[in-house]
Amino acid sequence: VIPRSPNSNSLSGTLVTKKELDFEKSSTLERLVSNLDEDDEDVPCFSIEYIKLMLSKLIAYGVKLINTVPGRQTWDTLIFFAFVYNYSMIPLRVSYLLDYKLFIFDLCFDVLLIFDAFLHWTVMGRVVRGQYITASAGLREEYFNVDFVQDIIVRFPYDLFLFLLIPFATAHEVIVVWTFLRLPKLGLGLRVTDLFNQFEKFLEEELKMKYGTIKAVTIIGSCLFVGHLLGCGLSYFAWKNGGYEDDCVNEPGALYGLACQYRDTWVQYQIETGKLPQDGGSPLSQYIRTLNWAIPTMVLYVVGDVYPVNVVCH
Repeated sequence: VIPRSPNSNSLSGTLVTKKELDFEKSSTLERLVSNLDEDDEDVPCFSIEYIKLMLSKLIAYGVKLINTVPGRQTWDTLIFFAFVYNYSMIPLRVSYLLDYKLFIFDLCFDVLLIFDAFLHWTVMGRVVRGQYITASAGLREEYFNVDFVQDIIVRFPYDLFLFLLIPFATAHEVIVVWTFLRLPKLGLGLRVTDLFNQFEKFLEEELKMKYGTIKAVTIIGSCLFVGHLLGCGLSYFAWKNGGYEDDCVNEPGALYGLACQYRDTWVQYQIETGKLPQDGGSPLSQYIRTLNWAIPTMVLYVVGDVYPVNVVCH
């Protein structure tokens, strides 16, 4: 017990338990967690008060969980997948201008990223100058000093502005604008090292994967990811060189088949060799062909130039 004044919070006068004193000095996190101890026996079931109490306890439990080591690793793994999603889908959208109806998935991940920023601003503890802080004032001050500007640029869903454009633009123009409004999300790469480390710890400590397995997954995943980026780049150059020419005329017997918009590009060569249909194929078939080029080419430069030297090897 610690002496305290009966009419103020100063430490003199009456007695208060150490637990009560800690509550007065506690952070938002600690005050929320204290809701877990509230008694709900006197609250009528399914009343407004009961629902509020249950929601309060649910939020408090989630906040308490996310500030544990397993909870933080799990949450950062979710944010890591949001990073992987954006770094995978944005190149796809730039290269193929996918249907804007698919952007609902982008918005779902945007909500996750905004909620992550909110947690860092309010309750998610962080290390500041060698000290772990959870106090609300300290968290807000550090967030505004370090993360606020970056999060406004990277996490804000600029896609929402597109709804103002829809009545005045064609479907193709909407897709183009919507695609390039996603580019600021690439700024998530600034946190990729920390997120990736947390992802590896999650695999090792929570999923109990062996170190060798984790490294194998990391190497294979990295190769696929880089191959994906290279393939999207190859598709972008085909689009850049005329992939959306609508006014061209197909010439009989031309090497590009029925896809004059892809003349003098790698798509034309794929049509010539029969690996793509005469009309150039769907975005999915083109994407598969780019991976078929990108991944073996990347492995060739990494592993070395391996080729058969006799009939048996061939």
